[in-house]
Amino acid sequence: MTRTGILIFCLGVWGLQLWWSPAWLGRFRFGPAEWLWRVGTYRKGQPLRR
Repeated sequence: MTRTGILIFCLGVWGLQLWWSPAWLGRFRFGPAEWLWRVGTYRKGQPLRR
């Protein structure tokens, strides 16, 4: 891939995250990676839904 292609890809992924994040966080307490981190840290299930 060229640098321009990589830049377009990164901007597209970033835009998708900006669009999707409010909808996700409106329904769930944490993002998926944070939820996995908390489950591993506390070693018990954490509530995901609000």
